[in-house]
Amino acid sequence: MHGFSSVQPKPTDPEHRVAGEQPAAAPPELIWHTDRDLAADRSARRPDAQSHLIRELASAATPAERMRLFAGLMRIIGFNTVAYVTLQVVGDRVARAFMMEGLIPAQFRGNYFQERYFEVDPRLVIGRVHAPPVVWDLSQLNRACRDRGRDPRASRFLQEMDADGMRSGIMLGLPVPSTDLQVIVSFTSMNPSNSWIDSSILAQTLSLCLSLHQLAAGYRRTIARQSTATAISERQREILLSVASGLSDKQIALRLHTSVHNVDYHLRLLRKTYGVGNRAELAYLAGRLRLN
Repeated sequence: MHGFSSVQPKPTDPEHRVAGEQPAAAPPELIWHTDRDLAADRSARRPDAQSHLIRELASAATPAERMRLFAGLMRIIGFNTVAYVTLQVVGDRVARAFMMEGLIPAQFRGNYFQERYFEVDPRLVIGRVHAPPVVWDLSQLNRACRDRGRDPRASRFLQEMDADGMRSGIMLGLPVPSTDLQVIVSFTSMNPSNSWIDSSILAQTLSLCLSLHQLAAGYRRTIARQSTATAISERQREILLSVASGLSDKQIALRLHTSVHNVDYHLRLLRKTYGVGNRAELAYLAGRLRLN
């Protein structure tokens, strides 16, 4: 898919704008990692690992060799690109996108996040809620974009997908429990129709996708720790945990030896940071992130 498997930071081209189009919100922060960051999780090397494929990938001598092996398996199935993207979602807003460089063709352009194409990509309506795989081709995406209403970004998005040879494929969302992260995995092919993706292709793709997801377990844990650390201060973390414990503002102030006014100030910042509207949502957030 364009962006998830091709994005490179690039300034917005003013010529892409059309008359009357509203300026886009600021794009998410894009954070790159190399294949060296994708060290195989130790559990994948155990004899009782989920599959022979996972053990085979985990036993590669180097991360680069592992990526070459993965790319070869992907192309045997029939795909020419793959992307493993980890999104940090704050409320309903995509705040950061973490991407692996290893399998991304260097010639691809990078407007997916810069131009916020993910907001008009019909696949993400399904993919970001951890639903079953989305099997797609450009003709289907074109119809879906028309059904959702006119947005100038949609036509640009589809044109760039076609130009980059991303014309059919499989996308799915994978859960990352107890974090504010979402993983999207996208396999793309140059084939203009998705009719070649039968049940056998789907099964092979799912096996390869889940193997990559298990191999990336340590990588995701690192991202989760870094994301939480950069999102809030230590004082805000303490206040968030106190809210989760059911303490009032006054009780939090006493516990942290500060004023009620200061507690209220940090609570307002936390609600803004995480895009939530009330105390109950903050308490739920603290439990979901397992900050303690």
